[in-house]
Amino acid sequence: AKLNFPVANRNILINGDMRVCQRPTSTTSINAYIVDRWRSFGGPLGVTFSQVSDATNYPQSQKALRVHRTAGNSQTNNIGVGQGVETINSKPCAGKTVVLSFKARRGANFSGSSNLLEVGINGGEGTNENPFGMTNTNGASSSFTLTESVQTFNLTYAVPTDKTQLTVLFKYTPSGTAGANDWFEITECQLEIGSTPTDYEFLSYGDTLAKCQRYFLQSGKKADGTTPAYSSHALSTIFSSTQFDMLIDLPVEMRAVPSVTFSNIALHIGAGAGTAITAFGDTGCNNMRLMFRGTAASHGMSVGQCAIVMGNNNTSNYIHYNAEL
Repeated sequence: AKLNFPVANRNILINGDMRVCQRPTSTTSINAYIVDRWRSFGGPLGVTFSQVSDATNYPQSQKALRVHRTAGNSQTNNIGVGQGVETINSKPCAGKTVVLSFKARRGANFSGSSNLLEVGINGGEGTNENPFGMTNTNGASSSFTLTESVQTFNLTYAVPTDKTQLTVLFKYTPSGTAGANDWFEITECQLEIGSTPTDYEFLSYGDTLAKCQRYFLQSGKKADGTTPAYSSHALSTIFSSTQFDMLIDLPVEMRAVPSVTFSNIALHIGAGAGTAITAFGDTGCNNMRLMFRGTAASHGMSVGQCAIVMGNNNTSNYIHYNAEL
């Protein structure tokens, strides 16, 4: 018998409802990841990318991603956000039609020509390349007229058989000098196989978080998104007077062996004060288990002692594991 309801896990995009945000909820950086799996792009411009909470306009997702030009800014480079789909998830779309659906609205001072938002679905022929610099890129695009009220739009793309990566993009080219509300928002973005869009598929927050953590993981955050001053990151064993070994089992298999960055992390032994960590070195990492040899100032450490790697009394402490495209 034919099923009369949509197949589960049909959305090729991750975090299309913008609910997961392991990073800070706003940034002014271009070509940087923001809300999980979404990346900014464009030319130099005063702009803020942010996760916004809005239960009135988005009663189901309650979140959106906003691209907000800074009031008084007069630069007019195009600016936007997009999401790249890794090769293993893009290949099933080759030779098929896909449809992108999304919700969007604009601010009262949106300066895009004729209030148009430019939207695209691009295909490339590389393997896990920069989503905005794929080999042999082509695709489908259209411009949609935004209003201050939420609207739902869709765009289709017949994916050629040789495409191995997909990217979706949302952008506009501003004009004049920005007013206070020169922005657009998107949410409930869904890319699926077929030519007719279905209702947005809401996954549980936990399922979406696990999908996001395949690409990026921040250690130390609490469930409410805050980072306590003494957040614990890992257990370790003292290797020498200035070095320690640390083993971390990741919650999910990441897309690739992640790069690691950290800030305000200290090594704590017993009840004593911590000593700042200055480096981590890879001693045998894979996509699920990371083995590091860290370096810290001499702190009366004895070989074989147990220690804790944790925040150094600073709420900006973190360890970031990054396997983004």
